[in-house]
Amino acid sequence: MTSKESSQSGPPQSTETEEDRDVQSGSEAIESSNKKRQRTLDYVDRSKGDSQTETVPALIEEPSSSTTVGADDGPAGATSTAPQREEQVPETTVYCDACGKARVLKTSYAETFDLTKEWTCTLVCVNGCAQPDDELENIAGEMFARVLDAIGIKTRKDLANSNSEDYDSGPWSAYIIDWIGKARQEELYDAMREILDGDDELVKSLASLGIETPADIIKADASFLVSACAQAMETSPDEVDALVSEWKTKAKAIADAMPWMYEVETEDVM
Repeated sequence: MTSKESSQSGPPQSTETEEDRDVQSGSEAIESSNKKRQRTLDYVDRSKGDSQTETVPALIEEPSSSTTVGADDGPAGATSTAPQREEQVPETTVYCDACGKARVLKTSYAETFDLTKEWTCTLVCVNGCAQPDDELENIAGEMFARVLDAIGIKTRKDLANSNSEDYDSGPWSAYIIDWIGKARQEELYDAMREILDGDDELVKSLASLGIETPADIIKADASFLVSACAQAMETSPDEVDALVSEWKTKAKAIADAMPWMYEVETEDVM
């Protein structure tokens, strides 16, 4: 079981009846009722805008739920401007050991679980693993997260690994392509934090050097990274040398699992 702390923001979500789950294409309306997800009290209720926006490096555009599709020019159920609370509530994203889906929990609630043991969606979702992935909902909204889940795109990583060329036609193509871009943006940031062991200050330091993606780390000259990082970290090059080698190994492993990352360099993100 894996988890990560964050302060991600979630859009207001649409809901649907248990009987009406078929998705109609084209201009046909997709209707839903107000049946809300039944979750543990401390599980983040995304429909009420209870989650916050995750901080990202300066040159990587911040993943946002408030700048996607407007009510007048997007499909029903797409994300729109989400109300923000004055005070941020710390959140932790926990990944199900059974299905791999993300569940965003208030950190205080997540800490009540022993996350070193097996953890599954059934602990917080009445519908268990059938409930759409929270990170997917952050991007597409609850209704369309259900649609994506139904066609085999179960997680944000699945969405990021989708080929946008497969969706270059049809009434929803523009939105799906946009969601793929947002998923990749967030996966890139998470990948950098994973490579750098969650050290946000180090993420920022590398960003100031123009190193913001796994591809940047893979392709960067090792001696340059060692020298620049030693200076930024105020330590000797000898101490950084092994660290840089480890970063390159991690970056390659992540990019091997998500090949599109090999093609995304900082100049592509800016």
